[in-house]
Amino acid sequence: MLTASLPFVSLTAVLACAEPVLLQKGKVQPPPGMVLVEGGSTKIGSPVKYVEDIGKTNETLFGNLARETPQHDVRIEDFFLMVSEVTNEQYAAFVRATGARPPEHWAEKVIDDASGEFLRKQGEEAAKAKAEGRPVPEKQKFVRSEWWRKNWEGKPWEIPKGKDTLPVVYVDYADVLAYCRWAGLRPMSEFEFQRAGRGRTDSLYPWGNDTAVTTNAVTQEIKLNGKEVRPAEPFKVASQPGGKTAEGIYDLCGNVWEWTSSPFSPFPGYKDLKLTVGNGKQARDINGLTRWDPNQRVVVGGCFQQSILVARLTTRRGTERFESTDSVGFRCASSATPGLDLSTAILRDDFPVERRPLAAQFDGSKAFAIDRWTSEPGTATTVLAEGQPATALPGYRIITGYDYITFVPAVDIEATAVSALEDMSHAKGPVPVGILSTTRDMVEPALKKGTYCVSFRGKGPLPKPEEKGKDEKPKDEKKVSQEPGKPEEPVVRKMAEFKVPEGFDPTKDTLIFYAPDGTPAAWIVAPNFDYARPAAPKATAVAAKRPVTIDAGGLKKRTEEDGTLVTLSLNCWVRVSNKGFAFNLPLWFKPGEVGADWRMQ
Repeated sequence: MLTASLPFVSLTAVLACAEPVLLQKGKVQPPPGMVLVEGGSTKIGSPVKYVEDIGKTNETLFGNLARETPQHDVRIEDFFLMVSEVTNEQYAAFVRATGARPPEHWAEKVIDDASGEFLRKQGEEAAKAKAEGRPVPEKQKFVRSEWWRKNWEGKPWEIPKGKDTLPVVYVDYADVLAYCRWAGLRPMSEFEFQRAGRGRTDSLYPWGNDTAVTTNAVTQEIKLNGKEVRPAEPFKVASQPGGKTAEGIYDLCGNVWEWTSSPFSPFPGYKDLKLTVGNGKQARDINGLTRWDPNQRVVVGGCFQQSILVARLTTRRGTERFESTDSVGFRCASSATPGLDLSTAILRDDFPVERRPLAAQFDGSKAFAIDRWTSEPGTATTVLAEGQPATALPGYRIITGYDYITFVPAVDIEATAVSALEDMSHAKGPVPVGILSTTRDMVEPALKKGTYCVSFRGKGPLPKPEEKGKDEKPKDEKKVSQEPGKPEEPVVRKMAEFKVPEGFDPTKDTLIFYAPDGTPAAWIVAPNFDYARPAAPKATAVAAKRPVTIDAGGLKKRTEEDGTLVTLSLNCWVRVSNKGFAFNLPLWFKPGEVGADWRMQ
């Protein structure tokens, strides 16, 4: 294995010398297709009195309205939100890049043909059974969504003509998570949804509280040119500019329901409501009971099939995560802290608790990341002012790729000195200091793109397999007197057994990179570790010459190769204080892999 240390690096050009293009004025700029929503204390839900008043004139909605109570305040951090629901053309970029399952309405002809074949065979079986005097088999229903989920691979698909900028539908929650992970984003929470639409107010809609408006949201009451439409499917995104927010976010209310990451659980202080309607002998009680299920996810915003009353900002509906329909879509959010969303996905998907080394703890809130998006213009349009022609939707972009290098640090390490860290690595095996994840192949350490647990191992001989970490005792275990002046023979503690990668050098302090299944994938000579109060992490990327040793006719020859050296200045935390270990992690990539178009910190 080839190793290199920073003192031998010959810098040829500093790639990150200029301010990265995505950082301006000290603030992180939005990912493509997003705008900043400023956080703050936010009114969430509806007051009980409002729900009771509405319930008296809309009895069938009372149970649903009760889910929104009680109104309470939630502190929301700054975040980014897509200006529109994810469109068909945006989702298609993901499908093409990953080979994911397309939504079923992109393959209507294929499914229609399969349905016809299913019915034909069923008819033939029935006719045959009747001719043979056997009972006719019970008719089976062809379920389009089930057939598509089982048979979609290899089947042709295309976005229906003229519907590139309609919201993508027929996506379940797993589809949403997959798109978000690929795009470097995440689902929004229902609280962020309400913040985006309400801001500091407690209004019902982005435009206020007027439920008589018929041109701001795609609902059953919508009118075009003064005429009722009764839409049978979603409209193109941003088609109703009167419903946009001050930040330029469209269609929060109506068009399609939108997935959120929020579990379908009661708000703090929730109580079942009972409403009495009618008078005298005509009086009756309506119970606002809800079957809560935290395994479901909340969808918000209403849709084209619902009334304007359902499309309020506070409406919350529990939905099974496997559900996909023609009226449920989504839009993405992103935290204003780079790396936070990514670390959540890494700890959830790549290194869940059952895959982590025993006793290892990681803190996603302390994650560090550098990243970049690639994107292209889309075809979505809107009308910015009445009487003006349609123009490109401001802020709208199609994400075509996302690259990152991120590190999620270990916390609660039981060592308060470098020497103690070394001893711990001998007694218990390599000590995890963090999780490294990237979308780019590395040259050194020689790692394929993916996610790895980075563990420190202090120099020292490898344990013998038969020792397995047992303490070695003197052969004569009987209590004997020591000769005067001779110290008692110490107990020699054996090193814990662990897996090492090929070519591992135990005579050096090392960092070992373990795959999620525990396989040692690579190692490097460890950088210096300093026990100190952690400083803010940072990254540099430079074009450099990497020293390597090659085999030239049986002789070892020292030479150099062009590469990109990314140096991450990182920390991991100990348990007993607010200090930790600071170190620089050098990562070599091919020339030009990481540069000034990345979002650096």
